[in-house]
Amino acid sequence: QQQQQQQTVQPPSRAPQAPVQRAQTAPSQAHSLSSSMSQAPPSPQAARPASAQSASQQMSQASSQTQSQSQSPTRASSVGRGQRRRSRTDSDSDLMDRHWSEFVVEEGLGEFPIGWEQRFTATGVVYFVDHINRTTTFEDPRVAAREQRRKEALSHESQLPQYKRDLRRKLLKLRHLFKHLKRADAKRFGTAVDGEHRLAPCEVAVSRDSIFEDSYRVIMGLSSAQLRATLNISFYGEAALDYGGVAREWFFLLSKEMLNPYYGLFQFSSSDSQFLEINPNSHINPDHLSYFRFIGRVLGLAVCHAHYIDGAFVMPFYKMLLDREIGLDDMALVDEMFFNSLRWILDNDITDIIDNVFVDEYEAFGVLETVELKPNGSQIGVTEENKHEYVSLMVHHRLLRGVRDQLEYLKKGFYEVVPHKFLEMFDERELELIICGLGHIDVDNWAEHTEYRHCESTDQVVQWFWEVLRSYNMEMRARLLQFVTGTSRVPVTGFGDLRGSQGLKKFTIEVLDDANPSMLPKAHTCFNRIDLPQYPSREIVSSKIVCYFLLLYFNAVLIVPLIIGFCFL
Repeated sequence: QQQQQQQTVQPPSRAPQAPVQRAQTAPSQAHSLSSSMSQAPPSPQAARPASAQSASQQMSQASSQTQSQSQSPTRASSVGRGQRRRSRTDSDSDLMDRHWSEFVVEEGLGEFPIGWEQRFTATGVVYFVDHINRTTTFEDPRVAAREQRRKEALSHESQLPQYKRDLRRKLLKLRHLFKHLKRADAKRFGTAVDGEHRLAPCEVAVSRDSIFEDSYRVIMGLSSAQLRATLNISFYGEAALDYGGVAREWFFLLSKEMLNPYYGLFQFSSSDSQFLEINPNSHINPDHLSYFRFIGRVLGLAVCHAHYIDGAFVMPFYKMLLDREIGLDDMALVDEMFFNSLRWILDNDITDIIDNVFVDEYEAFGVLETVELKPNGSQIGVTEENKHEYVSLMVHHRLLRGVRDQLEYLKKGFYEVVPHKFLEMFDERELELIICGLGHIDVDNWAEHTEYRHCESTDQVVQWFWEVLRSYNMEMRARLLQFVTGTSRVPVTGFGDLRGSQGLKKFTIEVLDDANPSMLPKAHTCFNRIDLPQYPSREIVSSKIVCYFLLLYFNAVLIVPLIIGFCFL
C-alpha cells in the first residue's frame, strides 16, 4: 500500500463517471491504488439517493468556497472533515436525552475494517477505498460492521438475566455521555489539530515502590478535564506503551495501597468481614481530608475510563456516594447483630423492658466515648412512642459517626471527574459493580468468550490450559486474570464485555508453534492476550503458570534456585 500511495495521478479531465465495481483511479490530488487504475471514483449523483445528493451538493458548495480562497485540495478535504464532525457533535445533545434502554452497542461507527481507507474527492465528497479487493464505494463499511455488532450484542444479552441486560445498556449510555463530555473538554481546553480539537493525554508517571505517594502528587495537580483525557500510565524504569494494560495494572496496585487499613483511612466493617468502610479515627492524620479527595478522584477515574478498583466497600458507602437516603436495612449490611437489636426494638413493645436513652457509646483509641443523638439526649428515655426516632438517629449516627467530613471530601473528588447527573440512572448495587466489577470468575463464561490465534479451541495445549484453570480456586483464577488483563475483576456482564485498548476486546489465546517449551507463558495486557508455547503435557502447563506466580509475588532473588529446580523437575 505504501508503494501504491507514492504514485500520484493528475485530476481527471472530465466529470466523475457512474459507479464502477473496480476503482481505477483516485480523485484529484489523491494517491492512486495502482498504476493500472485510470478512472475516477464512483459518481455521487449516480450512487446516492436524492437526499444524499443534496447533502453532497452542500458539501461541494462549501468546499468550492474554500477553494476560492486557497487552491489547496488538502484544505478542501479538511473542510469536508470539519463539516462532518460538527454535524456529529450537534446531534449529541439529542442523544443525551435518549433513554438508556435504547443503547444496544457503543455509539459511533468505530474503526475501519482491515484494508479500508477513507478519502475525499476534489470537491470534498467522502468515499471509501477497499485496498484488498481494489474497489471504491460511497457506502461506509463501518455501517455493516456496526449492524453485525448489534446482532451479536442482542444475542449476548439474550443469555443474561434482566438486571445485567439493564446494567449493560446503562453502561453504554454512560460511555456515550463521557465521550460527549470529553469532546466538550477538548473544544474548551484543547488545541486544534487538522480541524479537530484535542486534549493532551493525562500523563501519570509513578514508581512501583511509592505508587501511593507518586499518584497522589500527580492526580491532585491535574484539572477535571485533564483527568478525563486519555490515560497514559508509566512506571519509572519500565519502557512500555499504555494501550490499557498498564492503566489496569496501575489501578490494581494503587487500590491495594490506598485501601489498605494499615494507613488508617479505611477499616473493615466488622471482624469477620472483608468489606471496607471509612475509618472514623482517620482524623489522626492531619492530611486525611486531602487523601480522601484523592481517593474520590481515583474512583472517578475508574468510572470514567472503564477500569476497576480492587476492593469492596460496604453497600451504604455506595448509597451515600449517590446521595441516597440510608435506613435501618443498610445497617444489616454493616453490623448484623446491631441491626437485629434495633429491629427487635421496632417489632416489640418495649414498655418497662429497656431503659435506653438517646445516647450512643463507642470506643476510640481505647477510650469509651459518649455522644448525644439529640439535644439533652442523655435525659430523654426511649419509649414506645419515640422508638422510631431513636432507631433512625442511631442508624445515621452509626453509619456517619466521625466520617461526615471524610465522605464529603471523597464525594468532592469523585464528582470532579464524574458529573453527578451521569449516575442518576444507577442504584447503589449497580454503582458497586461499575466501580469494583465482579469478584467471582466463571471459567465456562471465560472460555465461551475467548478468541484463538494460530490455534483452535480443540487443540491439546488449549484444552490443558482450561483444565488447569478449572482446577484452580478463585484466588488463583484472579491472579491469572490479572496476569493477562492487568486486573483481577470481571465486567458485570461477563467476559463478553471485556475491554482492551480500543474498546471491547475478548480474552485471546495464541499458541506459538516455534517457541521453546521451556519458556513461561507471555501476557499482552493491553490486548488481553496470553501466548502459550506448545507444552507437551498438562502438568507442564500447570507448572509453568505456578512458576510465573512465584516469580511475580515473591522475592525472585531468593527463590530463583528453587524455581529453576522445580521447573527442571
